[in-house]
Amino acid sequence: MRVHTVEGGGGVKLRVRESGSESGRPILLMHGWSQNLRAWEMQYESPRLKGFRLVAFDLRGHGESEAPAKAEAYTDGELWAMT
Repeated sequence: MRVHTVEGGGGVKLRVRESGSESGRPILLMHGWSQNLRAWEMQYESPRLKGFRLVAFDLRGHGESEAPAKAEAYTDGELWAMT
């Protein structure tokens, strides 16, 4: 397992967790509103997924990702894409 930070749209720091096989086919896990990347604990531990590369991240303002103060950081769709 590897936990690190990437820069998202508008320079917001997003927490990322990767697990499974580094050479496996990637599966991107995105949590819902008011959750965080820990929502995927059962998938991280699943023997059926060990051959895949699981990548989960905390959305802006959730979990260990940064929470911008201005409302525009959440309403501007251009900022939600990871750069």
